[in-house]
Amino acid sequence: MNTNQYKGFRGIRFGVYVGILHLIGFNCLFASTADSTLLGLGFLAYTLGMRHAFDADHIVAIDNTIRKLVQQKEDAVGVGF
Repeated sequence: MNTNQYKGFRGIRFGVYVGILHLIGFNCLFASTADSTLLGLGFLAYTLGMRHAFDADHIVAIDNTIRKLVQQKEDAVGVGF
């Protein structure tokens, strides 16, 4: 396996980790809620967390870190994960 294929594999691996974490989180949310209010609060917390994660200041910080690592010829895979 050459270097480019390995880097692509690592990117896919991060995506799989994110998917598994979402499955575990949603399964825990649905399994533990007997009250619909708690389910609504769980979805609200998830959506507010996603809004916070994709806020402009976080995107800029990740972009700046990646640019610096690329400039230093270091591996930038997984920054912001």
